[in-house]
Amino acid sequence: MTNSHTLRNLAFGSCGLLTLALIAATLVEKTAGSETAFTAIYYSPWMIALWVVTALCSVAYIVVRRHGMSVPTVGLHLSLLVILIGAAITFLTGEQGKLTLTQGAPPADRFTLEEGGSGQLPFSISLDHTEIEYYPGTPTPMDYASVVTVSEGNTTSTRCLSMNNILSLKGYRFYQTSLGEGICTLSVSHDPWGIGVTYAGYLLLVVSMAGYFFSRKSSFHNLLRKGAVASAILLLPSVAAASTSPVPQTIPRPLAARLGKVNVYWGDRVMPLQTMARDFCLKVNGSTSYRGLTAEQVVAGWLLYYDSWKNEPFIKIEGEETSRLLGLDGARFASIKDFYSTRGYKLEHAVADDLADRKLRDTDARVALVTMACTGAAFNVFPLQGDGPEESAITWLSFADRPPVTVSEEDYIFISTILDRMSREIAGRQWKNADDEITRLREFQARTAPSGTLPSSSRIEAELLYNRFGSPLWPGIIALVAGAAGFLSVTRHRWILLAAASLLLLWTTLILGLRWYIGGHLPLSNGYETMLLMGWLSVGGAVGFLAWRKLPSAGYAALTVGGLSLMVAMMGRGGATVSHLMPVLASPLLSIHVLLVMGAYALMAIIAILSAVNLCRRTPSARVSLLLLYPAVFLLAAGIFVGAVWANQSWGRYWGWDPKETWALITLLVYSFPLHRTSFPAFNRPKPLNLYLLLAFISVLMTYFGVNYLLSGLHSYA
Repeated sequence: MTNSHTLRNLAFGSCGLLTLALIAATLVEKTAGSETAFTAIYYSPWMIALWVVTALCSVAYIVVRRHGMSVPTVGLHLSLLVILIGAAITFLTGEQGKLTLTQGAPPADRFTLEEGGSGQLPFSISLDHTEIEYYPGTPTPMDYASVVTVSEGNTTSTRCLSMNNILSLKGYRFYQTSLGEGICTLSVSHDPWGIGVTYAGYLLLVVSMAGYFFSRKSSFHNLLRKGAVASAILLLPSVAAASTSPVPQTIPRPLAARLGKVNVYWGDRVMPLQTMARDFCLKVNGSTSYRGLTAEQVVAGWLLYYDSWKNEPFIKIEGEETSRLLGLDGARFASIKDFYSTRGYKLEHAVADDLADRKLRDTDARVALVTMACTGAAFNVFPLQGDGPEESAITWLSFADRPPVTVSEEDYIFISTILDRMSREIAGRQWKNADDEITRLREFQARTAPSGTLPSSSRIEAELLYNRFGSPLWPGIIALVAGAAGFLSVTRHRWILLAAASLLLLWTTLILGLRWYIGGHLPLSNGYETMLLMGWLSVGGAVGFLAWRKLPSAGYAALTVGGLSLMVAMMGRGGATVSHLMPVLASPLLSIHVLLVMGAYALMAIIAILSAVNLCRRTPSARVSLLLLYPAVFLLAAGIFVGAVWANQSWGRYWGWDPKETWALITLLVYSFPLHRTSFPAFNRPKPLNLYLLLAFISVLMTYFGVNYLLSGLHSYA
């Protein structure tokens, strides 16, 4: 017994120290830089020793307590050990480096190692040429490719590698890192032994987790048989402001709607002008409409009625410094004229300072957008076939651009004069003639853009539908109200809440489906989309929990989490506009990784809500929280390791100690402790367990939000 207690203390104590060391490492990286964090902590002798001690003590503790443990439980812990062994083998025997190839240069058979010196390749490799693939109808790169020739003795072969499409030869793996005209840089990884061991650990992990849910001896099955009950909540309202001045001039709504269907290149994507207008209004004003005017009417007003709009307090300003420089202390909005004086642009010198406040820079960016709208530079509506090395890309001209001399005389005249013609027709209130000019513009786009490069009519209509119904505000409010109603026993008719959850599930499915169709990829690429995904997963879980009857409290919590997720998405509407994927993110593994991790975070949020509610009850229970804890931890573990596989496929390493990666691991460790209730008797009591699970959610908030705002790293796009 003494040995068992000692090993338990050593195993969990070293694991706790490991967690604290990882937290410290992310803070050191933020304050002192990555190199300091890596040398002083991540790859330091004491940190490696701590990993070894944790692994050995854990194995010894499992051996001592092996009786009574199920096969899946043993397999689960063994898989983590195998993964650590694989990582150690990679660390000790693997090689990492870079290889730069230049078109026309002699074949290279050596590469530069990260630690210095060079590595020898068993073959030589040379660059034939580089290729850039563009998203249809745009100059935005979709993929970077290098065509190389591999020579070994008298044998040569031509191979192609690109982002997420590696070149693997004789144990050496090459990854596209950077690319220019006639030159490319490849990451090189040589890991002949570690990769097999690591992947074996991943496979054992998946098999063990699946077996755990089916094992009748598992704690999860015991909890499932017992069932559970529980029962909270928070709600917030929102805003408003109005102006008493006359509404500024613009075009009629029907004509603006017609203009909204014109294709425009904005934000690295071809979209209906309506979407561009909504994004413009959101970025500049904070809303997708203004004083009863649609977004299309707003941008048309700035373009065609500048004198009517120049005194309009349309531009959102933030920060005391910004207000002071503008002479508008306490104001939330400013007109374009407020930014100028007889001495010129009031923010010019302030934004030129490298240490300028972020809020000041944001305001300056809004002024730049308004200027682009006024001058016509924001309206990239003339698609022209590219030439030269970017022949496959399209160049988009705006109303402010001068057409190139290479275009035909007819097109030159059309591009140069259409805005003037449209302005004259609108000034004379000849709405039918102005509508005809819009029709001619759409016909010009269809004629000059190569086939297949403009969005289809169905995709345009889908995007217009998304713009109309895509706001998460009201669905978020409904979900919060429904969750609160369940907890407060406002209604005892479960079917009402089930119906509400089902309708919300249909709405989130429609919105995510539309974003998928519009963008051509799963909508999982930024914070806005992952919050929508979390809302979808949560309301889907609510439907399941409420339909099952045994877990109504989980259903109420899931509705609450779904509502909160949608409201958070509402607050972060900067990512609401559909965008193209960065080439490195165009991998199915990324989608699986995000889906698994967000599923885990959704369950952890539900657990936190249930724990908060239970702490407010006289006789708290923790069975539902424990029941959900198992799939939450397993989903997070699977998500982390799928992410590691993706990283290995994308740039040749499983783990880079990026802050987001590190905090995901910290979260996994934090939530793993309550699963070992036989080793921690306190977790068998509802109150300490609920308190721990509530506080543990801080690690999730830090992983998802804190890292993005407080730290930095490769996951900043998220």
